[in-house]
Amino acid sequence: MSVLMVVKSVDATLASTGQWSDETEGPKSVWHHWEGANLALADAGRRNDLCGVLLVGLGAAWSGGFTYLHRDVPFLTLDNAATPGDLLPFANYVILSPDVEPPPGYVALEEVRGWSVRRREGECVSPPRQLTRLFDNPQRP
Repeated sequence: MSVLMVVKSVDATLASTGQWSDETEGPKSVWHHWEGANLALADAGRRNDLCGVLLVGLGAAWSGGFTYLHRDVPFLTLDNAATPGDLLPFANYVILSPDVEPPPGYVALEEVRGWSVRRREGECVSPPRQLTRLFDNPQRP
């Protein structure tokens, strides 16, 4: 059984595993899908001046998130705001998919398998409570 599992999983694609996908994503490897975004998160996490990161072009649930970031900093995606520009003050780094126009003021630092790591000068503003991963401590009756 183990040998059969290895043989079947080596070339596993999104379509062959039953994952919903369209014609362009179906043939992609499950092992390397969105790998560029995750490696870009790892790159940002190694930078000493990181105070917040915005991932654009991929939802947080589909990324490796903090697993690759390895930092306790605000990690935001466009799911967190109605207008993308609203999140820029909370992140001095942005990770962009290849089809996303970079925001003004962010300079390209690294290109990782099509994904761009960009940085702006300056500090980050603390995000509002609804964008943090902290939970309110309920009062006991």
